[in-house]
Amino acid sequence: MAAEIVINKINITAEAVIDYRESLGLGSLDKFSLKAETESYIDFMNQSGRLLYDNYFRCRYQEPESGHMLMLFLYRVKKQSIMQNWDLKGICFAEDWSGDNEDEGKIRAWIETIIPPADKLSADWIAENDRALAYRVNRALKNTERTKLENVIAEVSDEFECKRDKEAAQKLVLLQGAHFRERRPSK
Repeated sequence: MAAEIVINKINITAEAVIDYRESLGLGSLDKFSLKAETESYIDFMNQSGRLLYDNYFRCRYQEPESGHMLMLFLYRVKKQSIMQNWDLKGICFAEDWSGDNEDEGKIRAWIETIIPPADKLSADWIAENDRALAYRVNRALKNTERTKLENVIAEVSDEFECKRDKEAAQKLVLLQGAHFRERRPSK
């Protein structure tokens, strides 16, 4: 019986690029090298009988420019004819990954966070799709002195490091801003 021919192709998502560039601070991602090495690795794993039925896996990748060991998170996407597509959904430093975080669902929650196109980044979109960011904003709001809206926005923004997260958090606070209107003194 002849082995089925499968061509593995990697799609590097916007979230993975942002992980690499913003979160890890490694600059521009060499997509060509990363794709070639990862596709080759998947081919090797399939030839040895692994990954044939896995829908998710992670692998280590030695970043050639910086020398950092990275952890890549890949998900199987719908197969088309002999083409098996994989989405690279996240990248972190290998030493930052732990089995405990994986078991507790922290990795999955991070990986499933979707970054919208800039033209769709609205408070409503964030509230519906970015549960991790919404959770952090709501946690900060619970611990915030409820005074002027501007102070609340500044306090919540201070909870975030990434510029994109700061902007998204501010929009989400404005959406929920009805709770933080300036109080008028009672007469």
